Amino acid sequence: MTSSSVEHIQSANRAYSTFVRMGPFYGKDIKDSPPTFRVSAQPIILTNEHKQTFQLLGHYLHELSKILPELPQYFLSQFDENTTFASPFTYRADVIIDNKNIPFINEINTIDGADALMITEQIAYGISSLSDSTAARLLEVVRFLSAKRKLSRTEETRLLWIAENTERNPYLANFRRVTSFLEELDDHLSTEIADSKNIRDTRAQIVYNSGYLPPKEIHTILGQDISVLSYGSWHALHSKLVFALLHNPELTDFFLIKNLIVLDFNF
Repeated sequence: MTSSSVEHIQSANRAYSTFVRMGPFYGKDIKDSPPTFRVSAQPIILTNEHKQTFQLLGHYLHELSKILPELPQYFLSQFDENTTFASPFTYRADVIIDNKNIPFINEINTIDGADALMITEQIAYGISSLSDSTAARLLEVVRFLSAKRKLSRTEETRLLWIAENTERNPYLANFRRVTSFLEELDDHLSTEIADSKNIRDTRAQIVYNSGYLPPKEIHTILGQDISVLSYGSWHALHSKLVFALLHNPELTDFFLIKNLIVLDFNF
């Protein structure tokens, strides 16, 4: 057995142990249960060129979010009235990069349920520690919203994570892991997970919506003063309609005027 093979086996074993210790992420919430997925020996580390490509994609999607509300009224009216055009704080992009470094985007998902698994992968393969993971970046936003509410760093910040059908939701374990990571990083943060039907009595100041509750309804139930961290599936970028609009020849001039060249990425 070569030294490279031994290294890969050791990497896979370390990753497996980390997933067991920090999981589970799907299905029944049974501590120390084995992963319900295959564990890679080692992740594929992208090059700096790939890193720049994804940074550009992030900038592109942010700019796209900003100009979508300026679409001609006919196209704007095709979105559901509850759609929000705010740029999402987090999203998952399914991207295939070919051998010419050209990215092909299959999906933009602003409600996924893979948050905790993604964070644990970063730790399992030594890509980052918890204090420098996606959980830490999410916490930065929570702290920003806390500061806007004029909460001091010694005051407790209460975060409500809205889920759907919590009795049978296979992603509930994932939500619990994410909130536990956040609490581990901040002693002054407390979290709760509640079904969208049972949020009326919450004392939370900040909401993360992993469900299908429209943003207007969240504010109707909890008041206009509540800070909403994510609008879940109601982000415009979550809609497949955006993909269709990017390829609509009637909007070519609109995107050019906005200096957003659709051909930069293959949606």
